[in-house]
Amino acid sequence: MKLKTISFTYERKWNTGDYESATVGMSAWADLDEGEDPVQAAQQLEQFVKGQVKEQSLPLLRLRRAQVQEYFAGLPVTEGNGNGKEAA
Repeated sequence: MKLKTISFTYERKWNTGDYESATVGMSAWADLDEGEDPVQAAQQLEQFVKGQVKEQSLPLLRLRRAQVQEYFAGLPVTEGNGNGKEAA
């Protein structure tokens, strides 16, 4: 089997408050050149797509409408007792 094309899709969903959210995402495809390492190409494509989503999300975050909070097991994460993070 000869691998010719790879793709990567990435999305982030941001909570904008008042039961609203915004989704920023991107999909990209890349054609591999002869002898190109597909693993390395996939990593580069991943970095590119994630960077683009981050860049496109910045205006939304600057408006401070997005309330980004990390969750673990359905609970908001808070700072723990010095040994990492724990659920509130």
